[in-house]
Amino acid sequence: MASPKCNPLTPLFQELHRHIQNSELEKAQKIANKILTHPNGGYTNQKAIQCKLVCLIQLSKFQEAFDFILRTEEALAALGPAAEDDFRAKELRGQILYRLEKYRDSYNLYRDLVKNSGDDYDEERQTNLAACVAALTFEEGVRPDKGDTILNEETYELMYNKATTLTAQGEYQKALMLLKKSEDMCRETLTEEGSNEEEINDEVSIVLAQIGYVNQKMGIPEAASKYYNQVLRNKPSDVAVVAVASNNIISLNREQNIFDSKKKVKACIAERVDAKLTSRQKKSIALNNVLLNYYGHSSSELCWRLMRQLEALSEPDQPGIVLLKAALFVRDRQNAKACQVLSEFGTAHPSQSLATSLACAQIYFSNKQLDKAMQVLESLGDASYTAGILGVLISLCRSLNNDEQAAQIFKRAIAFHKKRNPSSELLQSLIRKSAQYFLRLGKQQEAAALLQEQRKVDPHNAKLLAQLVAAYATFDPAKAREVAKDLPAVDEIVTQVDVASLEATNWVMGTRHVKRVVGSPSARSPPDNQTATGTAAIPGAGDRRKVPAKKKKKTKLPKNYDPNIVPDPERWLPRWERSTFKKRGRRAREAAIGKGSQGAVGNVAELDASNRPTAAVQQSAQPSPGVGPRQQRPKAQQKKKKIGGKKGKGGW
Repeated sequence: MASPKCNPLTPLFQELHRHIQNSELEKAQKIANKILTHPNGGYTNQKAIQCKLVCLIQLSKFQEAFDFILRTEEALAALGPAAEDDFRAKELRGQILYRLEKYRDSYNLYRDLVKNSGDDYDEERQTNLAACVAALTFEEGVRPDKGDTILNEETYELMYNKATTLTAQGEYQKALMLLKKSEDMCRETLTEEGSNEEEINDEVSIVLAQIGYVNQKMGIPEAASKYYNQVLRNKPSDVAVVAVASNNIISLNREQNIFDSKKKVKACIAERVDAKLTSRQKKSIALNNVLLNYYGHSSSELCWRLMRQLEALSEPDQPGIVLLKAALFVRDRQNAKACQVLSEFGTAHPSQSLATSLACAQIYFSNKQLDKAMQVLESLGDASYTAGILGVLISLCRSLNNDEQAAQIFKRAIAFHKKRNPSSELLQSLIRKSAQYFLRLGKQQEAAALLQEQRKVDPHNAKLLAQLVAAYATFDPAKAREVAKDLPAVDEIVTQVDVASLEATNWVMGTRHVKRVVGSPSARSPPDNQTATGTAAIPGAGDRRKVPAKKKKKTKLPKNYDPNIVPDPERWLPRWERSTFKKRGRRAREAAIGKGSQGAVGNVAELDASNRPTAAVQQSAQPSPGVGPRQQRPKAQQKKKKIGGKKGKGGW
C-alpha cells in the first residue's frame, strides 16, 4: 500500500482544507466532488462525503444535499470500511438505513448508539431512535421493547415520535394528549429561542398534521379537516407535510367536493415531493389519485395510467387494488374482464375469496344477470348460509319466480345450522321464516312440521299455535282441534280493552272526529270528562290530553260600514263580470270626436238655474244614498309636488 506522502489525493485534501478555512464553500464543494470521483479515493471517500454534505447545507442547497444523501447504496459502500467505534459514521449509516426504509437495521444501530454514547448529542440520538420505533410500529405492527417506551420526553421532538408510536398502536386518546403537549412545548421552546411567528408555525405544522390524522382515525372529520386546513394556511416549507395534509383532505372529501380535491392533489404529485415521502405515503397518494379521477369521471386512459403507477408501488396481493381495477373494468363496460380479475385473485388468495365473490355477484346483479349472481352466491360454501346471503338468495329466487329452489335453500340452511349450532337464535328465526314461506306456497305439511318443531322451543306462543292450527286444518282437522285446545282464551289475550271506546274513536281522522257512544263509560260520566273551563276530554285518553272548546270569533266589520245600506250582491264578482261594468275602448272614444252639433247652442233653458222647480231643490237637500261596502274605497293620497329640478345622474 502506498504511503500517505505518495497519495495523489493529498494535494486535493490540502486544497479542500484551505477552502474550508477561508469559508470558500463553493470551491470546497467542487474539490470534494473531485475527490469522490477520483479513481484512488479508497477509504478517504468518507471524509469527502462529510465535507460535501456540510458544504451543501451551509450553502442552503438543501435539495441537492438531499438528493446526494438519497444515493444510499454509494454512501453505504463508502462507509463500509469505516471504523466501528466512529459514532459519526454510525449515525450517518443509521440515517441512510432509515431513508432506505430499513427500519429494523436503523433501529438496532441507533439503540446501540444510545447505550454506548454519552456526549452532547444524546437527545438527537434518542429522537432518531424514537422515529425508528414509530416507523417499525407503523410498517410491521411491532410493539417497541419496554426500554424504548420509557424514553424521556424532554423535547417536543421526542413527544411527537412517542405520540406517533401510540397512534400506530391505536391508542388515540393518549396520542392526542401527547401531541398537544408537544405543540405547546414547541411554541414555548421556539419563542424562548427568539423565533418569529412564521418560523414557529412552520415548525409546528408537522405536529398539527399529526393531530389531524389522529382525529380522523377517531372518526371526527370536522376536527381533522380544521387542523389540515390550518397546516395549509401556515404554508410550511416542508413540502412533505403539505402533501400529507392535502392527501388526507382528499380522503375526507371522498367522492364529494371533487373540484377542491383536484386542486389539493397537485400538491401531492409535485416534483420535489416524491423524494421526501415514504413508500407507504406514496402508495396512499397514488390510490387516492386513482379514486379521485374515478369519481371525477376522468378519461379511461388517464385512470388506467394512474392505475399502472399504483400497481408499480403496491404489492400484487392487495385486495383493494384488485377491487379498484375491477371497478375500472366495470366503468368501461367490460364486466367479463372484471369478474375474471376477481375470480383469479380469489383463487390465488383463498382468504380473500369471499370479498371477490361478493363483488362478482354485485356486478352480475347490477347488470340484471340474476341467475349468474345466484350461482356465485351458492358457490360460497358455508358462507352462503349466513343470514345476509340467505336473504339475498331468497329474494333472487322470488324475483326469478323459482319458489322450489327457495324452498330447497331453506331446507339446506336449516340442516346446516342444526348440525352447527342447534340452539342458535339464527336457526329459530330461520325455521319461523321458512314456515311462513311454506304456508305462502301452500305446502301445509312441511310448514306444520317446522312449526311443530318450533313449538317445542316456545310452547306458549299464541301466534305460533294459531299458525299451526291453520296448517293442520287443511290436511288433519283432528290434529288441528287438538292443538286448538292449547290456545289461550280470548279473555287472557284481550284484557282491559273498552270495545265501545275503540269503536267510537277514529284516531286516523284525528281527535276532531272522535264520537261519543251512548252507554259507554265515557258517555255515562260527563262530570269526569268535563272540566271547569269547558274543555272536553278525549274518550279513552284520560285527563292527560284535553281539547279546549273553540270560541266563536267576533265578526270584524269595515270602518265605513253602514247597516242601513244593502250590500251590493255582485261585490264578490270581479269588476269585469258585474252587470254595471262598461267596457271602454280607445277606438270608441276616438270615434265620438267631431260628431254632434258644431258650435250650435241647444237646450239653453236647461242651463238657467232660475227656472228649476222647487222639488228639485228639496231633493237635493235629502241625504244622498250611501255607497255599498264593496264600492267604498279610501281616497287616494294626493301626490306631493317634487321640489327641485329634474332628477338626473347624481341628483339625490
